[in-house]
Amino acid sequence: MLRERLGIESGMIGVLNIVWLNPGISQNDLAGSVALKKSAVTKVVQLLEANKLLARQRTQSDRRYKALKLTPAGEELVRNIRLETDRLHAEWFEGVKQDDRDIFFDVLIRILANLGRKYGGALDAEES
Repeated sequence: MLRERLGIESGMIGVLNIVWLNPGISQNDLAGSVALKKSAVTKVVQLLEANKLLARQRTQSDRRYKALKLTPAGEELVRNIRLETDRLHAEWFEGVKQDDRDIFFDVLIRILANLGRKYGGALDAEES
């Protein structure tokens, strides 16, 4: 699996990608963006910070707000994740027409929305 090859824990890929797409996002906003419980997001953020992949920075305008940003090592890891993900997608979807891919992802998004409604939109990192 991708996680094992890159040496990362469950939940990290989603968190890293969201912070990469939204530099300076708060931990609360991050928790609202992933299908993880706040406690699981806290655990993942602490682990990423301990591994020097993510930094929490207080902002000048609100000292209570901690902006999450990737470190250079975190940015490098996200680049590697995205390259590997692109390679895997090309392999998995070889011979599948774009229209069929669009239908697949539409259905998948609806299934995830149903799961989010059923389970309150939050899973533990170990469940994801």
